[in-house]
Amino acid sequence: MSRRKTPANKRTPADKRGLPAVVGAELARPCLRLLLVAICTARPLLPSEGVSWIGDGGPFNLMLLLLAIGYLLLALVQGGLSRRLDLIDGAVATFVGLCVISAIIVGGAGSPRFAMNMLWEWVGFGLLFFLVRQLIRTSREARALVAVMIALAFVLSADGFYQVFVGLPANRAAYAESPDELLRSVGQWYPEGSSERLAFENRLQSTEPLATFALTNSLAGFLTPWLLALLGIIWSIVASLRGQEATANEASTRREGRLGLLRVLALGLCALAISACLMLTKSRSAYVAVLIGMLLLPFCSATLMRRFPWKVALSGAVAVALLVGGALLVKGLDAEVLTEASKSLGYRLEYWEATLGMIADYPWLGVGPGNFQDYYTQYKLPQASEEIRDPHNFLLEVWATAGTFAFVVFLEILGLFIWRTLRAVTPAATLVETSDSASPVETTRSVAFMFAGGATGMFAAFLLGPLVGWIFSEERMGCGLILGAIVIALLWPWVIRGNLPSRLPAVAAMALAIHWLAAGGIAFPGVAYSFWILLALGLNQIEPESKMNRPGHQVTFARVAIFIAIVALCASATACYLFAFVPVFRLRVAMAEVEEARQKSPNSPAIGVMLLDAAKADPFSVEPWTVLAELEFERLMRDPARIQSHHQLQNATVRMLELRPHSSSIYRQIGYWLMQIFERDHTADVDKAAVASLKSAVGLYPNSANLRAEYALALRTAGELSQAHKQAEAALRLDGQTPHADKKLPPSLKQQLHDFQAEN
Repeated sequence: MSRRKTPANKRTPADKRGLPAVVGAELARPCLRLLLVAICTARPLLPSEGVSWIGDGGPFNLMLLLLAIGYLLLALVQGGLSRRLDLIDGAVATFVGLCVISAIIVGGAGSPRFAMNMLWEWVGFGLLFFLVRQLIRTSREARALVAVMIALAFVLSADGFYQVFVGLPANRAAYAESPDELLRSVGQWYPEGSSERLAFENRLQSTEPLATFALTNSLAGFLTPWLLALLGIIWSIVASLRGQEATANEASTRREGRLGLLRVLALGLCALAISACLMLTKSRSAYVAVLIGMLLLPFCSATLMRRFPWKVALSGAVAVALLVGGALLVKGLDAEVLTEASKSLGYRLEYWEATLGMIADYPWLGVGPGNFQDYYTQYKLPQASEEIRDPHNFLLEVWATAGTFAFVVFLEILGLFIWRTLRAVTPAATLVETSDSASPVETTRSVAFMFAGGATGMFAAFLLGPLVGWIFSEERMGCGLILGAIVIALLWPWVIRGNLPSRLPAVAAMALAIHWLAAGGIAFPGVAYSFWILLALGLNQIEPESKMNRPGHQVTFARVAIFIAIVALCASATACYLFAFVPVFRLRVAMAEVEEARQKSPNSPAIGVMLLDAAKADPFSVEPWTVLAELEFERLMRDPARIQSHHQLQNATVRMLELRPHSSSIYRQIGYWLMQIFERDHTADVDKAAVASLKSAVGLYPNSANLRAEYALALRTAGELSQAHKQAEAALRLDGQTPHADKKLPPSLKQQLHDFQAEN
């Protein structure tokens, strides 16, 4: 059968674009992949649990927007997207859009800064999913991205070991020698005997690693999917070696078998290290997720099911037994991990019950992304343990913060993903394997760009760390680069000519979702990036080659749609820069200058002016107004003559309530200030305002015994004795209902209530 030749006088679409455009596009794509991998690497290296109120995700979201614009410009030049969009891509876009709508409509009525920060985080998640879908075109590129993330998991595990065995013991020794000096050095000085200092001391005694995260569950959540990915890769390498034994000649088999065995052993040690760090986190939900994921590994591909490596599995079981024994020996694991499991589950059931009450009151658009904690206290059960920032369940978090419509669409995303994964029968060759047949030079360059992206991401974290209050030292970065390079070197042969089991990304993503069912974390970018990466890779793995577009074969409508998307993303990038990145950065700089000025001259009048400038830098942030109110209150306490004129304090508190109208703690703080002023000068007409503020605080946190007690005493001072007795009774009743010592009434306050009750 003869091949059909292109006539000499007829040019192909690629020819019509001209050689410079084609060459430029081919050079641009690896650079875009480098930047994508850099972002994926850098985000987990910086704490992200406080992204809603700190706003430290601005640089990453802005970079994702710019990267998406760059890719769409490339797609416009080449004539279309790399991969055709389908139902699940549309579902992700719809879900992100609903989260944005909730943040604008509902979140703006709560805390606008928190909602705005989370708005751009959800946009960033959607863009990350889209970019991985489009830029990771071949199976080799998918393997390179997985290798980078596994290397990052190994680096973070090593950092966790350093914390447990070196950093934390050194901190405990330094605290024992000079507690006040250490507290001041980390900016967390509290009076001796205070609950805050006791909480700090309890954290200091912890043997659980954090690495670059603020919560151990976050570290466990990041390690879980990439540990499973590494185990699946080891399994596939072993299966490949066994297949080579049956087909290759004896000499080559022995040589490749020895090298392959050594590589498997080295990768097994890496998996052992990640497993040990995961075990030290004491995250029960992560343990369950890894166990379920390991049970699902044989179903990742037909090859793994046919060639079950019993020796490797047995070695893994022995390694796990040794890990448990070692963790018990160094007291990194104790009996409480099992004995306290039912208590921990009970706490979560309390969180979930309260969250369902919140959903019932705000069913359609939720309370707005970033606003969960301010609303949660209104529904918190009397026996619940803490004022949580998320419900410790990713499904309930989506439902409560973004509403029912977003929740249904998110379930649709998960359902479509699971359905496609289960019905996929094609092996891992579904990605464009024809591109893998490129020349060795092109292959090495493509993979090298992605590995360079990992190193670039680590360097970016080093540069961005100080901007978000995180010190990433040169030694730490250097050790991370070396350890990461070792893992990459071990995975290099697999990346170049190995096989990524078709369902392995799906199993890893499912394990992370199982962990999130009891730990939460879908709004923490350092962990959530892994979920969206795996979701995109999982879809890419199981899609047929027909889903890939050929450059230059798109209709005019597609070009117009891409152009419209570019315009929309440019507008979004401008908005992100003006309303998120710049205000948060300027506020951080301004507040650092205020803190420095307060240390030099605490009573300087210039500090108030500086705080007003900080408030102008970010009009949506409550932080400068809170500090200004604290400063003015301290001045009034030092100079009672100024109490009659407290307009600055009043103006600051009004702005605080405008920016966080659903925060019980804000109302409580204002009520406390006003009561202190009234007790200092009874002629100041603030007792009614104090009572009103505390009443609002109780309305937003009705099951707080301490808050009810403070409200009762304020009512007594204001002469409202009947209401005071009712609130005192409620405070004592709530005190009896809570089993948590930190939620009970202090003995002195409890005695005051009993004495007050005994008066009548």
